[in-house]
Amino acid sequence: MYVVSAIIVVLTILNYMFSIILYKEPDDNEYFSNVRQISVVNNRYLFPEPRYALFASIMSGLMIGIYLALANYYGVISSIKWSVAFLIFLCYLVEMSRKITLDEDTLTSSKLFLFKKKIPINKIEGMYVYSYNKKWLKQHALTTKLVIAESEGKKDKIILSSFSNKKVFAMMKDNFNIVDHKLFVQKNDDKVE
Repeated sequence: MYVVSAIIVVLTILNYMFSIILYKEPDDNEYFSNVRQISVVNNRYLFPEPRYALFASIMSGLMIGIYLALANYYGVISSIKWSVAFLIFLCYLVEMSRKITLDEDTLTSSKLFLFKKKIPINKIEGMYVYSYNKKWLKQHALTTKLVIAESEGKKDKIILSSFSNKKVFAMMKDNFNIVDHKLFVQKNDDKVE
């Protein structure tokens, strides 16, 4: 059971490392200057997709319950058992607390109700959705990101794993008039979608 605990910890670390490592910028500069007109139609709030939230809640609950039952059965040290259970719960909490808010002045990304990234709207020059491959784009992978290019050349990345891609694209079109160069999918052959 200690091996199972170690595997859970290693897989969690790898998952979040891949979300950082698996990223490549497109060669086409149009992705970084595709904002045509900024007009915040109304305040936009993007929350985790309801079906995904329900699935993640059920799977996280089952995973924690099964892990704790097996850890009790095999006599795993209490500190290890509860640390791994807390890690699973923390990953769930991060995913379910992700939120993107768009108002007249800023685009704000937040998670865990504490960590916020605020980007002034008047500095946004380009925006696109990045995914390592199309399969992961549809499966809520941590490698799916909203990349925002600012006027100073800075690029912010917001993980979109728990959001509906359709709602993100609608937000981009309605408020930033982005219709071209809105999706970049990196594959082995580096094709641009």
